[in-house]
Amino acid sequence: MSKTKFIGFNASTQALRFVREWIRSRKISKPIVSITIREYDYDKTRNNNLNEWVKFAKWLNENNFCPVFIPDTSKCWSIDSPMYQYNVFQECSLNLDLRLALYESSYLNFFYCTGVTSIAHLNRKVPCIHFTPVLGSQFMEGGVDAKKIFLKEYGINFGSKYYGCLLYTSP
Repeated sequence: MSKTKFIGFNASTQALRFVREWIRSRKISKPIVSITIREYDYDKTRNNNLNEWVKFAKWLNENNFCPVFIPDTSKCWSIDSPMYQYNVFQECSLNLDLRLALYESSYLNFFYCTGVTSIAHLNRKVPCIHFTPVLGSQFMEGGVDAKKIFLKEYGINFGSKYYGCLLYTSP
């Protein structure tokens, strides 16, 4: 039995083709910035503030980027959301390979407290920014030292970057 080293995830060639076709079919020519939404009925305190993300999408659009939303899997077919005034790639909610292909094809990817962030962190081709909420009860007492202890419990050194993540620099 040979020992192998896990080097991360990559999207399949076919998924990358599907994403290129999706981009072409929508005539997207600007750099894509994906926004992954968490809108789950469980533990709603961890959900996105969707109205703020829609404001951000407007700013992106005005600044020559193309925002693309990936809705939460539990609500991927609910089209009454304000995000639908922009591109929404619903199929990525249901297909991990397709989702990863979109992340690889995007200029930048935004995440807020969602489990699928892990596939971005474990793919060197995915530039991303991951927001983690600091909920009042977690850090009201203890300041920065409490934050450092909390992160250390999850194997994260305060101020460090995840293994596999690229260092992002603006153009």
